[in-house]
Amino acid sequence: MKKEHSPTSEQARQRRLEAEKTLRVVSQHTTEEKDGLDPSHTLMATSGEVDDPMEKTLAMGEEAENTIAESGAIFAHDIERAIAARMAEQDASLFDDIESEESVSLVQASVYSASTPLPVRHKNTPKPETATPLPRDVKPAVTCPPQNKVITPLPVGTPVTILDPLIGRYINHYKLIEKIGRGGYGAVYRALQTVLDEDVAIKILHQDYLVDDVVIKRFNREAKALARLNHSGVVRVLDFGLFEGIGFYLVMNYLEGENLSKLVGKKVSPSLQNGLPLERVKDIALQICDVLAYIHKEGILHRDLKPDNIFLDRRSGRERVQLIDFGIVTLEDDERLTKTGHYAGTMRYAAPEQFKDERDYDHRVDLYAFGIILHLMICGHEPFEKEKGISLMYAKMNQKVRTLSELAPERVWSPALEDLMQSIMAKEPEERPKDAAVLWDALGPALDEQARLDEENAFVL
Repeated sequence: MKKEHSPTSEQARQRRLEAEKTLRVVSQHTTEEKDGLDPSHTLMATSGEVDDPMEKTLAMGEEAENTIAESGAIFAHDIERAIAARMAEQDASLFDDIESEESVSLVQASVYSASTPLPVRHKNTPKPETATPLPRDVKPAVTCPPQNKVITPLPVGTPVTILDPLIGRYINHYKLIEKIGRGGYGAVYRALQTVLDEDVAIKILHQDYLVDDVVIKRFNREAKALARLNHSGVVRVLDFGLFEGIGFYLVMNYLEGENLSKLVGKKVSPSLQNGLPLERVKDIALQICDVLAYIHKEGILHRDLKPDNIFLDRRSGRERVQLIDFGIVTLEDDERLTKTGHYAGTMRYAAPEQFKDERDYDHRVDLYAFGIILHLMICGHEPFEKEKGISLMYAKMNQKVRTLSELAPERVWSPALEDLMQSIMAKEPEERPKDAAVLWDALGPALDEQARLDEENAFVL
């Protein structure tokens, strides 16, 4: 006895086409009857002589609809088998073959109607066990066999979060909770001190640098510098070490707030492009001068002072400046790790002497960087904001620093403040203020005078 094979999608398609033709005849028959015409001639032309044309019409219509539904189900089942076979062969994700939003891997039968053409499988097309391309104008949901879980593909350009393998791991009694920052040499995580049940910040050196002697020395030097500092404006070091499988780590107190870079610069909202309110500038500047005076007295140069490294901690309810990231700090009694002809730091905030080979600069490089930060806080512009790269280096070493009046001509500026800003940005270190304390002694009164001018000229930020 011959084994009976189940119908293929090609056979189903042929049956569907015949059923659709029948439905068109039925539709024409019902229309003719509604218009008072005799439909018997139409039915005779397709199905022979009938006793009751209307009864025959309804029966044919029901049979045709069942055929279409059956063909759609066969087609969908065919595709499911093809998809399952391809996934088994390639052992790949369902979305590996998706090239665009319009590509799908499996089409539900319900998307097809009598008006939707079915894809034709040609005689040379492999059997259903291999993949079958689907029409690109169909964009249904996607079903993952065998769980029947519906997945909606993400729109093009949707950001995807990549899980950090260190999250959840332990470094002694510190559990890493989330990544809160990263830089060229390491990343910073919020962690839980499980014994005391309090949050800490842990800076971890990238494993790529575990064989780089210079980077390791810098990381050790940062820990050493922080350990010898005891000031409310400097982040505190709590622990330091080397953990197997992770590398060097540095534990510090956890801060809540934001970097100064969130308040100033080109990336902030246009309402802040004229600078911060002078009272806030004065409060932040006083704290920065205080912490710079302290670390310089301790024989430490930060060398990378910039808005990203000035944190505004708000845990106490008041905005407290915290100096962070001493990654390229210089200790007076330590060796210089920067090679001749190389510069370590951020060029936009570097002093002209940091570009030279002599490398005999002192704490006034930090004052120069603070001068650029002051420009951003006071008027919302940098003195050399139009220059980049080599042109920025050349401008700092050779060109005149733009005045506040040139950077923000819409505002009347205090002569004392103008002179002080030019002094801080002097190309020669000897022409700058002697130290941070001297700088503040001149800056405080100059800001007060600027506040009076703003009030007289009705200038409102």
